[in-house]
Amino acid sequence: MHMAEMQQKNGERDQRVQKALLWVGAVAAVSVVAALVVVRATVGRAKIDPAAERVQSLLDEANALLKQIEQQKGHIDPSSAPKS
Repeated sequence: MHMAEMQQKNGERDQRVQKALLWVGAVAAVSVVAALVVVRATVGRAKIDPAAERVQSLLDEANALLKQIEQQKGHIDPSSAPKS
């Protein structure tokens, strides 16, 4: 009977190890999925919006024109005028 008891204890221990490994695997899988979601969300935001680029371009052009007007009026040094 001693042998039967040892086999039963080993079987119970094996089941506990299997359950523990299953939980570890599940936690690892959830962690990987969460990391991927964060990475994809971050990468998606890093892309530059074409509309924002256009607005910035228009602002730069407007600033250049204002500097030209100021230069023509003689209010600023010609060396700081935009170069066309």
